[in-house]
Amino acid sequence: MWFVWSLLGILAGLAVAAVGAFAMRWSVERNRVIAEREDPRDTQLRELLTEIKLRRADSARAQQAVEDANSDAAGVRQALKEAESRAENLQADLDKRIGLMEKESGERLAASEALERLRRDNEALKARVHELEMELSMGHSKDMLDPSIQATGRFQQ
Repeated sequence: MWFVWSLLGILAGLAVAAVGAFAMRWSVERNRVIAEREDPRDTQLRELLTEIKLRRADSARAQQAVEDANSDAAGVRQALKEAESRAENLQADLDKRIGLMEKESGERLAASEALERLRRDNEALKARVHELEMELSMGHSKDMLDPSIQATGRFQQ
């Protein structure tokens, strides 16, 4: 019995396939007949309309891309203006600090020169004091050749 059922299943499948093939052939024939009866200009019009739709979609995408690019460019311009402003402020601050540094360097140089001048004056004054002490001791000393007096460095008056 299973053999009969298998054979019937196979025959039913073949029958369905045959009916599907005939229906498909009828559909293709019908479309071909419609296409043959149709004016070729209608086909061209449909193709052109499709191309117009595609071009409009491309144009809309391109326009959106341009708007996005303009928006990005405006943001970049704003950031550039801010960066230029910060750079100008930093340059002004740098110029101010350089001026202060030059002023302080000049003051330091002047102070250094004054200190050096004072050191020379101090050395000159020390030498003068030493000379005056020598003159004083020579004028009041009784015996400058006495070794004990020379060893102490003090001369008696």
